[in-house]
Amino acid sequence: MTKTEGGPVCPFCDVAAQPSERTTQVRRGDRVLSVVVKHWECTTGCLDEDGASPFRFEDPPTMKANDETIRAAWLTRFGAPLPRAGRPGRKPEEPRDVRVQLMLTSSELAAIDKERGALSRSEFIRQRILKSA
Repeated sequence: MTKTEGGPVCPFCDVAAQPSERTTQVRRGDRVLSVVVKHWECTTGCLDEDGASPFRFEDPPTMKANDETIRAAWLTRFGAPLPRAGRPGRKPEEPRDVRVQLMLTSSELAAIDKERGALSRSEFIRQRILKSA
């Protein structure tokens, strides 16, 4: 993804994306927090995976800013730091704290979903990458 003066460009049409916001739900155990986060949105008609809304994405600086926003909102609301995400009993030896953006085609995503069984997409991809490394 290349950058323009105003921000990143859509990876599908290579046209400058516009900043936008959405509300997301952050869940940890029985606690849920709604937070407004930022993202980039295609202005030329590229569609998101649902096929109905404009393509939306986060670049690394936006991901970092959203993470900081979520952590601050959680601390304000619950008076404690945001707990790590993940299912109970499935903690890695080393905390996973680096996000990686990965773009897939619809057919690639369907193939992953068909093969992954009960594994999350992240765990499935992680296992495949680390086995072949």
